Amino acid sequence: MLTMQRIVTACLLTVVVSCNALADDLGRERFMHDCAVCHGDDARGHGPRAAELERPPADLRGLRAHRGGFPAAELRALIDGRDLDSAHAGRNMPLWGEVYKRNLAGLGEREVQQKLDALVEYLESIQD
Repeated sequence: MLTMQRIVTACLLTVVVSCNALADDLGRERFMHDCAVCHGDDARGHGPRAAELERPPADLRGLRAHRGGFPAAELRALIDGRDLDSAHAGRNMPLWGEVYKRNLAGLGEREVQQKLDALVEYLESIQD
């Protein structure tokens, strides 16, 4: 019986690790596709289009250090952008929640949320 429990535990751990790796891959893919053009491949704010922007893009690798912890909820809301008040109207960054929703025609809000979650998890994983 103990052997069966070990096998089941090992299988469950494999599934969890695989799911985490897929989320990291999706987050990195989203970052490289959607964010790197401004924030740079290294997320330091020096992407090829950074000089064209009114305000320089943020260095996304130092968020944890500058904030005393990783601001996951705040960052997620900022990336999504659909629930921000008019004080953020002058932002350089697209409203990625709207972009994802439009590009996922036929799919739902759940898929949009998965993309946003994966992106935030990726950003948390690359903190200095």
